[in-house]
Amino acid sequence: MSKISGPDTKQIQYDRQLRLWGDHGQKALEAGRVCLIGANALSTEILKALVLPGLGSFTIIDHQLITLEDCGSNFFVHPSMIDQPRARVTCELLKQLNPDVHGTYVDKPCIDDLLKQNTFDFAQFNVVITANLPLNTLVILSSHLWSLKIPLLVARAYGFIGTIRLQVVEHHIIEAHPDDTIPDLRLDHPLKSFVNHCNSVDFNSLTREQHLHMPSLIILYKTLQQWQKQTNRIDIPRTRKERDEFKQILEQLSHHSAYDASDLNKSLENFDEAKRVIPSRLVNTTIPSTINNLFQDRSCLELSNQSHMFWFIINAMKLFTQNEGQGLLPVRGEVPDMVTNTNSYVKLVEIYQEQAKKDCETIHNYLIDLLKQHNRFSTMSSNEAATLHELVHIYCKNATFLNVMRTASITNEDDSLKKLIEQIPLESSSDESESEVSWYIGLRLCDAFYEKFNRYPGEFPLSTNDETNSDQRQLEIDFSDLKQIGKQLFNSDRQQSSIRENIVEELCRYGASELHSISAF
Repeated sequence: MSKISGPDTKQIQYDRQLRLWGDHGQKALEAGRVCLIGANALSTEILKALVLPGLGSFTIIDHQLITLEDCGSNFFVHPSMIDQPRARVTCELLKQLNPDVHGTYVDKPCIDDLLKQNTFDFAQFNVVITANLPLNTLVILSSHLWSLKIPLLVARAYGFIGTIRLQVVEHHIIEAHPDDTIPDLRLDHPLKSFVNHCNSVDFNSLTREQHLHMPSLIILYKTLQQWQKQTNRIDIPRTRKERDEFKQILEQLSHHSAYDASDLNKSLENFDEAKRVIPSRLVNTTIPSTINNLFQDRSCLELSNQSHMFWFIINAMKLFTQNEGQGLLPVRGEVPDMVTNTNSYVKLVEIYQEQAKKDCETIHNYLIDLLKQHNRFSTMSSNEAATLHELVHIYCKNATFLNVMRTASITNEDDSLKKLIEQIPLESSSDESESEVSWYIGLRLCDAFYEKFNRYPGEFPLSTNDETNSDQRQLEIDFSDLKQIGKQLFNSDRQQSSIRENIVEELCRYGASELHSISAF
């Protein structure tokens, strides 16, 4: 007698996250190669959040040595480590969090020299992350990564605020994992096998147990059939009046001759559930605008041998909707839990999963034809070809939520920022002026301050009690200089309307300090 195998060590270790993003997401994470520039508190918190769930590998680039200031802001370093390479120390400590993760570091030369020499291979990474990198270095790096089409995630912690900025030429969203979704049950365009199954149910001949455990999905469809017959319609009820008519028929179906006097005051859970889920079941099945946009995207319309597999599958899905799908996406094949018995529920699941399997197979055939037409299939390895069916299944299962993200490059951000400032009213309330945009503009002023003075406003060594007054005077000078920089960078009136003095003053007071709690958040 064979033993039933339990979960392996990896499944136990990563159980919580597997419930969030599934096996496919975990495989993607374990294949991930991340480059992180900067070994400060923010960077170590970022890597910690990736190392613990099982990132494939990471490389830290940082040429600096650990200072007393690092010990005050970063829980990963200790005063006994002062003057040791930050990259090496943080890399070793982070690897201890998860022995399965491979970590390396580069502590010579600095990132500026690496970019000048152009000898470091950034193309080996899936994503590059920076932590509190100066703007002039960031612009050079972002331009280089943009040409390589490597995503860049710019993270920054500055006092009590922080920013995250993504630069990506094109990112394909396949498994979005949305929180609230409407089940793909298609009562307005019912599956033939589902209709046949419902037609085999005769409410008048049901036993008491069968009526008590009738799935709410079948109850709703049988109600819809009667409503359509009474109103001579073929669609679903839309107005409040039509929904009230629908509910009256539903109430009539809840009564049954098999019930005795003791059942009259009992609540029928399956019928109560049917009433409750009407808003999410009686909906029009359509193709979302985001998917239509993908179908009309130039990358979908103009496939080539170099096109990403995402666009081949989108094109195959488009062919399906135009033909076998009759204007609809493939069936996702998921049936929500409902009040019924096991056999009735399993039968519904089989109906929808069988149709989903057929739709997936059709799209897979379209995909193979497209790959052959563009001489792509012959160049694929046997492993790549073997995984195509599973890949198509993942796309079909998430068909409604597929999307593509494209961002502007950081190099062109100044022009976008100036346009944004021009749209801000000259007269605005205090709340409006202290929006996220205002703080972001303030941070850009701090970057300009750094380029001019090689330090951030309010950033100077810790002082003794006797030097406190001189620090206050320096803070006032920095405050004045920062306001002047703002007037030079932007139109004076616009700059003053988009960022108030209290924000400038607060940024000076931060002194580019890095708080570990803010970095962790």
